Amino acid sequence: SESWALYKRHFQVLISLSLIPAVLSFAGNLFNKPGGSDQASIIGFVLILASVVLGIIAYLGLVYVIKDGAQMNAALAQGAKQFFPYLWLSALSGLVVAGGFVMAVVPGIIFAIWFSFSIYAFLIDGKRGLEALLKSKEYVVGYFWPVFGRLLMLLVVALPFLMFMSFVAKSDFEVNAVTLFFQAFFTPFALCYSFILYSQLKNLKPDVAANPVAVKKGFYIFSAVLGILAGVALLVTALVFIPKLAERYNQELLENSSGQTR
Repeated sequence: SESWALYKRHFQVLISLSLIPAVLSFAGNLFNKPGGSDQASIIGFVLILASVVLGIIAYLGLVYVIKDGAQMNAALAQGAKQFFPYLWLSALSGLVVAGGFVMAVVPGIIFAIWFSFSIYAFLIDGKRGLEALLKSKEYVVGYFWPVFGRLLMLLVVALPFLMFMSFVAKSDFEVNAVTLFFQAFFTPFALCYSFILYSQLKNLKPDVAANPVAVKKGFYIFSAVLGILAGVALLVTALVFIPKLAERYNQELLENSSGQTR
């Protein structure tokens, strides 16, 4: 209910920010139709790339709207300032979580829950990189299952709606329209929801909010290294096996074609 009230309070600005990258992505997918011209493909690629960049800026801007009531231009300006630091934070978070999944599935899930408030530790607490991840962990420790349950509830609310809309959508155009609608309207609500959770955790742990990060970083650096190694291993595997699989597939096609001719 608090999330819904916050969402309604800033609805116009939140939706306007979310629509910018969503519309660009929608337009890019329209240009990238199979069998389209090279020029259309280039335009589609540029639009999708622009939607990714503006999507990150708008995503950061949404937080400033939620926490400060910033207007659209101010939110975009603030989001643009934090673009590159947030890229580093996202990459680091992805590597540490990936390393957790390499160790076992459970650590990866635990890391994902621990670090789910790192964007707020970054934008509100002023932490950078690994410190933002570990500050988020400090807030969650002691409340893991309540946080897990509340984040799961958000997923439970979203998935049936998305599955229903995807089932109704038949053409690629309709699927893209459903994706645009979901991205534009649900993303800001999800941020309002997680912001309320973060604020409640921060109120429950004033000492954590006031003091520097106390968690040792060595284990998480090791996890990030594991994530890098896993990514390299996947890339090497893809480079080695995909050409072989493609060659085998083409050979089978030629053999089948030759057999049909005979």
